[in-house]
Amino acid sequence: MMKKSNDLVETAWGADMIQAMLLGVATGMRSTAGLGILVFTRRQDLPGPLRRRPAAPVAALVIGSELVVDKLPSAPSRLEPPGLITRAVLAGVAAAVVPPGTRPARAARISAAMIAAVVSAKVAHDLRARLARRWPDAVCAVVEDVVALTTAKIGATPSPRVF
Repeated sequence: MMKKSNDLVETAWGADMIQAMLLGVATGMRSTAGLGILVFTRRQDLPGPLRRRPAAPVAALVIGSELVVDKLPSAPSRLEPPGLITRAVLAGVAAAVVPPGTRPARAARISAAMIAAVVSAKVAHDLRARLARRWPDAVCAVVEDVVALTTAKIGATPSPRVF
């Protein structure tokens, strides 16, 4: 039986795929943002260990630490292989632990999140470098923090509405 085009679009670009991509974009900017915000918001549909009482404070500590370390001159580039690999893996984990609400396969959600993280890392890096020519880098970094955490929060919301 042939699917209607609307069913195909819903399957391929449902809320789950948007959620996975948003978590990936956030993780590309700040490696701990996607998974950390999922844990910090204590979504009840996450796996048990991520809902336990110590998980949220640990997530807050890890996110906060990254926000501080990112501002240090000695912080490594997110575009170096270890940074990109970490971002891709953490984005995939974030997409994997969110239970699906629609039909996209878990592998598709994980892939979308991982690709979004790598692309976002490059785009955010280049944009921040360009903006830092005009404004202090610390200001650009804080703006990026806000964008990353807001994107993660939207992505962590069940059935995010972005359109």
